[in-house]
Amino acid sequence: MAEEFTVEQLAQRTGMSVRNIREWQALGLLPPPARRGRVGMYGVDHIARVRRIQKLKTDGFRLDLIRRILDADPDAQDADVERMAVTVLEPFTVEEPLALTEAELAARLGRRTELPAELSEIGLIRRLPDGRVEVRSPRLLTALERLAAQGLDLAGLLLPLTDIARHNEAIAHTLVEIYREQVWEPFLKSGMPAAGWSELSDSVVRLRPLMYDVVLTTLRLALDTVTDQALMDNAARLPPEMR
Repeated sequence: MAEEFTVEQLAQRTGMSVRNIREWQALGLLPPPARRGRVGMYGVDHIARVRRIQKLKTDGFRLDLIRRILDADPDAQDADVERMAVTVLEPFTVEEPLALTEAELAARLGRRTELPAELSEIGLIRRLPDGRVEVRSPRLLTALERLAAQGLDLAGLLLPLTDIARHNEAIAHTLVEIYREQVWEPFLKSGMPAAGWSELSDSVVRLRPLMYDVVLTTLRLALDTVTDQALMDNAARLPPEMR
């Protein structure tokens, strides 16, 4: 006879709480147990299913999506699904974070007082438990450092940068929505076939740099247009003898 477990034993075997096991079952993630009188008994298939859900959850998938994956193709290879998760969660650019003391960072930015709050608001720094600050993008720090060296006021730079960061987030949401509507949703409607996971992952790899180029190129075009207009406006304000 196949080995069977009560819900308490299943929870113990999988490192889950009984409450979470029941929640997953209510969400349709786990098939119902076999009834032995008034007691529900779970089998080794339930253990395998729980562990697979745990793995997909660790890979970054939400429970509602995990249910759809398992419902569409219970035999989908975890390697393909995991590859998709790694690809999606991988950052666009990889920079090695830089850990500095507040004094070191302030010195690099030409400041003698405390660090502006805007550095955290634009996502450049975060506080470390040991009291230092982690610079998430040394490249952006170097750019700010060079701008400050050119005589530009740091406070005057950071305030607009918080607005730019918000605009960038809106742009990112727009691009993700385009991907969702034109790539992800068609994949869902097709039933998420196992053979499609690899192609889906490849599409992310191909589209990421293209979307990045679209944003940079449109920004350059906008800068050209605005700069030209600003130069013409400034020239129009000059005295006639200086034009």
